[in-house]
Amino acid sequence: MNRFSTRVILGIGRRIEHRGKFRLAALFYERALATKLLKSDEVRFRLGFCQFKMKKYSLAMVNMESAIAHQPHRFGWIQSLALNMQRMKKFDRALELFAAACAGQPQNIRWHTRYAKCAVAARKKDLAGSILENLVVRFPSEPASSAALADHLLQTGQRWRELEVRQAYVPVHELEAKWMSLTGQAAQFMARFEISRDYFLQATALDPEYSKAWYGLARAYEELGELENAQRADAQAVLTSNDEQTSTLGVGRLHERANDWTRALESYREALAASSRPGDRQGLNYRAGEVNSKLFNLEAAARHFGEARATATTVEGQVLSAYAQARVYARAGNFADAADTYSSFVELLPEQSRVEEPVALYRYAHALHRMNDYEQAASVYLRAASAWGYLDGTLKVPAAAGPRAAHHIDLAQAAEERGRWDDAAEAYRDALWHTSTTQRTWQARAGQALAKFGEPQVACGYFENMLLFTEISVAGLGTALKGVGRHRGALYIHASEQLPLDEKLVLFESSHGKNVHCHPLAIYQAMRQDERFEGFRYAWVYNDHNAVPAQLSEDLDVAIIKQHSDAYIQLLGTAKYLVNNATFPAYYSRREGQQVLNTWHGTPLKFMGKLVKGAIGEHRNVQRNFLHTTHLMVPNRHTLKTLSQDHDLDGMFPASVALTGSPRVDSMVNLSARRRAEILAELGIDPQNQEPVVLFAPTWRGQINDRSYNVNSLVTDVAQMARGAHQMLFRAHRFAEQLIGDAQLDATVVPASIDTNELLAVVDVLITDYSSIFYDFLPARKPVLFYTPDFEAYDAERGLYFERESWPGEVSDNIVDLVSSLRRTLDAPAGTAHPNFEENLAEFAPMEDGNASARVIEFFFFDDHAHVLAPEADTRTKLLFYQGPFKPNGIATAFVNLIGSLDSDKYLVAVAVDMNATGSDPAALEILNSLPSHVRVLPRAGATAMSAEERWVSDSFHAQRGFSSAEAENIHLGTMAREMNRSFGSARFDMAINFEGYSRFWAALFAAARSHAASTSIYLHNDMVGEWLLRFGTMPGLFATYGHYDALVSVTDSVGEINQRQLGERFGIDESIFTVSENLLDLNKPSDWADLSEPVHEFSGEGLTVFANMARLSPEKGQAKLLHAFARVHAAHADTRLLLIGDGPLRLSLEEQINELGLAGKVVITGLLANPFPTLKSADCFVFSSDYEGQGLAMIEAMMLGLPAISTDVVGSRSVLSGGFGLLVENSVEGLAEGMERHLNGYRAEHEFDAQRYQLQALEQFETLVKKPVPTGSRLG
Repeated sequence: MNRFSTRVILGIGRRIEHRGKFRLAALFYERALATKLLKSDEVRFRLGFCQFKMKKYSLAMVNMESAIAHQPHRFGWIQSLALNMQRMKKFDRALELFAAACAGQPQNIRWHTRYAKCAVAARKKDLAGSILENLVVRFPSEPASSAALADHLLQTGQRWRELEVRQAYVPVHELEAKWMSLTGQAAQFMARFEISRDYFLQATALDPEYSKAWYGLARAYEELGELENAQRADAQAVLTSNDEQTSTLGVGRLHERANDWTRALESYREALAASSRPGDRQGLNYRAGEVNSKLFNLEAAARHFGEARATATTVEGQVLSAYAQARVYARAGNFADAADTYSSFVELLPEQSRVEEPVALYRYAHALHRMNDYEQAASVYLRAASAWGYLDGTLKVPAAAGPRAAHHIDLAQAAEERGRWDDAAEAYRDALWHTSTTQRTWQARAGQALAKFGEPQVACGYFENMLLFTEISVAGLGTALKGVGRHRGALYIHASEQLPLDEKLVLFESSHGKNVHCHPLAIYQAMRQDERFEGFRYAWVYNDHNAVPAQLSEDLDVAIIKQHSDAYIQLLGTAKYLVNNATFPAYYSRREGQQVLNTWHGTPLKFMGKLVKGAIGEHRNVQRNFLHTTHLMVPNRHTLKTLSQDHDLDGMFPASVALTGSPRVDSMVNLSARRRAEILAELGIDPQNQEPVVLFAPTWRGQINDRSYNVNSLVTDVAQMARGAHQMLFRAHRFAEQLIGDAQLDATVVPASIDTNELLAVVDVLITDYSSIFYDFLPARKPVLFYTPDFEAYDAERGLYFERESWPGEVSDNIVDLVSSLRRTLDAPAGTAHPNFEENLAEFAPMEDGNASARVIEFFFFDDHAHVLAPEADTRTKLLFYQGPFKPNGIATAFVNLIGSLDSDKYLVAVAVDMNATGSDPAALEILNSLPSHVRVLPRAGATAMSAEERWVSDSFHAQRGFSSAEAENIHLGTMAREMNRSFGSARFDMAINFEGYSRFWAALFAAARSHAASTSIYLHNDMVGEWLLRFGTMPGLFATYGHYDALVSVTDSVGEINQRQLGERFGIDESIFTVSENLLDLNKPSDWADLSEPVHEFSGEGLTVFANMARLSPEKGQAKLLHAFARVHAAHADTRLLLIGDGPLRLSLEEQINELGLAGKVVITGLLANPFPTLKSADCFVFSSDYEGQGLAMIEAMMLGLPAISTDVVGSRSVLSGGFGLLVENSVEGLAEGMERHLNGYRAEHEFDAQRYQLQALEQFETLVKKPVPTGSRLG
């Protein structure tokens, strides 16, 4: 087609797109391109764009990339492809494309904002900030650029910087009431109420109908003590609100919308006191009840709902108020009053629409159920089931329920038709036992059958399961449980905390439900032959209902459940015994009374845990599972070593460990002649055939799409192995089986139905590579050959515990050598063994006598200690730290110094790590990897599981910067205590130390660590109230956790004094828990590293005096003040220079300031340096300009390099320099300028800093901290 035809096609296609019919447009473009006469990049791109709009991102990527390959300068196309890659979560590629598009069209502000949003999605918040900061510098007068930066800072919680930006760009937005209001909100968040008031006043002047601005103004007036003005502003907020309820209910409704429950309650109380109209009082009482319930004032809430009900003038109002009252009674555990209240309105339910009839009936029945009034409860449950429609018609069984469940449903319905309710109940019970899916209708039918059969108590148990979550939440479910992860976590909490432990239920899981095999299968088979387990039931996790092994499908005591299904989660939380050869999901946490047997799935040859190369933290859920394991069986001591030491659990491993041998190997050792003949027949081998059987069983190490290499080489190699007078078998990994497909192998591919260990019993020679199958084969005392053509690459990638020279068989690197080795082996006299064989047999298979399953059963179920390996006593003091995200800053430096100074013979040090914050930051990973090898690294796995109510409390805690009530505080601390158990299992420590001291999540977590640590402490690295008022508006939430710690640790005396005074006065914290432990030093690092390289910048010129500041470029560090001071000094002393070593959010504004002051070339910002010491050492004097410091490690490191020090006279720095170790100056421009002048005029400190003496004192302080007696109870004053 010609260009005219392309234009026509694009014209028609774009018109279809503009109508929003992207599917039709895509079809049109596809047909145009299919003619092969049209080769238009524009049409190809439009096709990709339509596919993007249709959410077919993979197809869109192909077509967009094809178009861009021919026209690489179409930046709009590149930007669209970037959006597509972002949707595919291929963030690195998306960021590259956004960068290219923005570089091509730098004036496109919208693209830059999208680029920044992609960086946020990729967890690169600093990159996003840098993009938007640069955008503002480039387009300062464009409202969109400053709005994008301010919104980003708001969304990422950098409220102090948001306030700075909004204030700085008020002239650009001077006519925008919303901008003024948002500036007021930012100032209010930062507790700068006068500034907040002024901006809200501007917002209301620009838009007098702006209700939100009036409301914000009222709060500012209130904080400033201008109560009359606050009342007037509140009145205006109500008057200008568009919400009908606000005009009726008053400002209390606005407080509710702000989630300010305390103010809302106060407002409703005042309104009730002033109101006499029944209609108004009904609404006010109802809202007061809701607010009281959210404050957990449940008795008051019930009273207000009762008053609302008494004054309601409609049936709907009566029912709604009574239902709320009954729910509050039930939440308080007052089921008698709840039942009475439900009973008073259930007959009115059909006359209204606000309360769902079946839900209200269910809640009524549930209250009766909790009162043990089973007969009445069953009757009401039946009404609820009927109202839901669960008792109507013939049941349709979903395919996901599985064939066994369908069979029992057929039996149940047939029994119902005959009126045989006992048979129906039994059949429904069996159906529910055999399904993984949630079947509320089946629960209702089972309950109905049992009720009709005269068993109301049992019936109630089934009726109760018509709802997954029976708990009452003060906030309702809302969106709290939306999302797969949240649902699973909440359901597991419900199962493990609300449902009874089933003392005769065993759950088996093997390879995450992908197989029924290995040690769990062997243990199960042995149990089924043991009369002691009469009456036990078994749940097997298996993900394919259509391929259930026959040995399980015919056992009525066995349920086959799919991993992560609702049934799986409930059984995981209620089974007394759990058996797994791998790991349970991250939401699993062992409940009290549960026993967990980990059988692991083989003796490791390949590196495990932290030794796996390039996989930092990927073993976290394996490690976490071991902390929940009560029993571990191992075939040899090497396996225990790899599972314990290489998962950083040595000295903390909680499980009882028994050397039992491998249960799965029993089937090889004990295989009967009959079963041997059956296996050979299934393999197509005549049992009378005397030819030796050779098995090739390689491990899997490719990629699923790596077809050509794997399959082609496999076919060739097997053909060579098969030559000769022997039977050739091939057992593939399941991934390899998918790839082999119809490939013609000169070997019999062993079907999946034959168990690997039974197969080994018929094998005469095993050929493998790096698979641990050879360890299982050792007890057969038959030859093993190793084929490792890729050894160097494999060893470099995965790592192996043992050199090939120690393996129990000949090793070949090419197929020719392997074939020769195989021929020699087959020709050798019977009983000929490799020189390493006996040693390997003794080391790795010492217990394989065919009785391993029996030993494991005695060990796990009957507490037999005959084969238990007694752990070595570890009497060291056990410390659990949280450092934070390991970002290169002073806190990270102080932490590394502390850990490096602790004697590993005295302390077992474990560090909890948030890999979401650390894992994607190369600089952070470098610091993490620099920790001493003896440190146990515990990467946190998974997310906190919460009930709906707990999630609401948690969200409120983070949003409102604290707790709205004492009960909310108790609930959240309880949630965090459970999270400690989920994260750290049975590990126990002498002290849990939150060294980072800023994250509210980790502060709450360690505050709740009493069940896992004898004492707890949190570091206060700065003047914390100062940090709150200057930078971190969320810190009151952090302070709310302090009273639950045993020690609040400041890092200098002066900081400790101000923290004790200010936090004690403002937040009522007991003064006795404040203490001091100064940061430790790395005595060698500054001087050693200073000589490793050249400075990154050296000023040219003779006789220069270079001042240096090394700190994060952040407001509290005062570099803006320092620049003004240096400008004065430089004006008088032209031979002076200034180095700012570091990076941070103020870099761009500081660079602007340097230019404005005419200091370009005289002041240099180096950025963040991996090794700052050569540059620091090149200076002549260190200058600290901070408004406050925790201690000032950078200044101490400068002094260790011999630099004289000048610092503002503020907390932290004062403790370091007082006593004549440096020059303390007024915290002002004038003070800093005077200090630099004094240095130029020859000032020298009275004393040199003695690092060795300081180190000994600091270490003594820390050791005193961890030995401190443990107090009891809350530490709130």
